[in-house]
Amino acid sequence: MINIYDTANKLASEFQETDQFTNLKKAIAGVKENETSLAIYREMEEFQKGILEKQQNGQEMTDEEKAKYQELNQKIQNDPHVKQVIMAEQGIYMLLDDIQKTIAKPITDLYEDISIHSGK
Repeated sequence: MINIYDTANKLASEFQETDQFTNLKKAIAGVKENETSLAIYREMEEFQKGILEKQQNGQEMTDEEKAKYQELNQKIQNDPHVKQVIMAEQGIYMLLDDIQKTIAKPITDLYEDISIHSGK
């Protein structure tokens, strides 16, 4: 019998050898080496956490928070290190999405015959 966790661990190991992972690793190192970039990244992270909590509680962003978002977005756009992390994250998430679709394909195929979109 196959141990799927062995396969998952192998995938995790190979994932770390991809260009996308390497790009993210380098981008994060760039942020860590620059105090200003690190401060901006942490500010962005904290702001996003607060907004996510509000959204989960059904609350809207205040005008003050919208202004803060605009200000923070400008800081990010002006900081090459933080901007590079965001771009590298996009590459990682696209790769992960492709992998997830590949792994889930057998499940999707199982449902194909009973789906209202199958035409059967």
